[in-house]
Amino acid sequence: MARPGRRRADRHRAHRGRRDPPSRATIPGLGRLTQMTASAQGRPPEDRQQLRRRTAERLRHKGRAILPADYERLVLERFPGIDRVKCFPNLSLSRHPDGSTCPGHVLVVALPPYESNGHMAVLPRLNGDLVAQVHDYLAERMAPGVTLEVANPFYQRIQVRCKVRLAAGVDHGWYVNMLDRLVSDHISPWNAAGNTSPFGWCIRQHDIEAALLAQPEVLGVSEFSMLSVSDAGSDRYLLTDTAVPGRGGRPAPDVTPLYPWSVAVPIRRHAILVAGSEQSRIATRTGIGKLEIGSTFIIPGEAQDGKAE
Repeated sequence: MARPGRRRADRHRAHRGRRDPPSRATIPGLGRLTQMTASAQGRPPEDRQQLRRRTAERLRHKGRAILPADYERLVLERFPGIDRVKCFPNLSLSRHPDGSTCPGHVLVVALPPYESNGHMAVLPRLNGDLVAQVHDYLAERMAPGVTLEVANPFYQRIQVRCKVRLAAGVDHGWYVNMLDRLVSDHISPWNAAGNTSPFGWCIRQHDIEAALLAQPEVLGVSEFSMLSVSDAGSDRYLLTDTAVPGRGGRPAPDVTPLYPWSVAVPIRRHAILVAGSEQSRIATRTGIGKLEIGSTFIIPGEAQDGKAE
């Protein structure tokens, strides 16, 4: 058994390299600090159910990152500033940015919490310091032969373009704005009533059409299409129009992720117009005159299968 003096010296050496948080006396202009509710590291006290869940997860991964679920649970338990995380085994954003298989690599993509109110002017991203902390935390708990990458997601902005026939006597301006918010809520992964899966999602045409037709003042929907502006990395973007026929000669009614780490978000403003007749027509390809600078207008490069890069 070690003597008391030696134990105190060991504790002093163990804490020598740690940086203590600044006291209120060292912060200029701060006179009083009050903690309104009990919390630790930005989290409130856990209840019995949360304790059981955390204990069960701890017994499952035992503090080691082996399975993809282990990476995800370790990150969510350690970092309260991260709301959602997805582990992609055998993928590498730096070596294979096209999403092809890369054995021996693990890609972890994390999202911060975000309060979505329909339109998303600023897309949420983790800062570089938090990304480095997640990388260092997982690197100590994973196999030595695995190459780890921690990154922010690629965002895929989606714009719905259609015409709606409204009932007589309806305020067109107010109702179109309401439908615009409805579509944005359906696409946003941070809205409980919409697309709740940030990864592996699929935005289906008939789901949005059904949501529009469920409104009491909407009598019909026509010329429906969706534009997708995808972040392709290195300041490159990819524009996809569902009204453009694909390889099979038919338009693709749904929008799917460009990459496994792509997250669907609504664009700033959808193109919902009020139709003047009951005639329903199919959607046509969106021309350059209908694109908007700062949202859907990008400089095209090589184009194929309805995609412009």
